[in-house]
Amino acid sequence: MILARRTVVIDVEAFRARLGPLPGAAVALFTDDELAPLATRRDPVPSLAARFAAKQAVVQALADLGLDGAVDERDVEVLTDESGAPRLRLVGAAAAAMSGRTAHVSLSHDGPAAGALVVLQARPDGPP
Repeated sequence: MILARRTVVIDVEAFRARLGPLPGAAVALFTDDELAPLATRRDPVPSLAARFAAKQAVVQALADLGLDGAVDERDVEVLTDESGAPRLRLVGAAAAAMSGRTAHVSLSHDGPAAGALVVLQARPDGPP
C-alpha cells in the first residue's frame, strides 16, 4: 500500500548559487558516499540538485505521515547502486520512522531543472 508520495523540483542554477564553489557547502549537505560517484563528472551540480530534491521529498513524505520536524535532510542519503540506479539509505530519525516501510526514489535532471519522486510504501508485515 502506498502511504505517501512527494515530488520536488529544484532550479539547478539557484542550487548552484547556494552551493558556491565546490566542494564548499556540498560537504555540509551530502555525505562522502553521496559525493564520491559524482567526483569525476564535469558538472556534478545537476545531479547534486536531484539528490537534494530527493532528500527534501523524503522529509516531506514522512511529514505527510505525521513525522513533521522529526527528520531532516541529513538523515537521508541518496546513493547509487551497482547498476547506476538511485537508492536511499536512511539513518537516525529517518531510519526509525521508516520501520516497516519501504522508500522508492527516482531522480531526473534536464536543463534548468532537477527533481525527484519519492514513494513510501507499507511492507506487508509493517505498520501502515
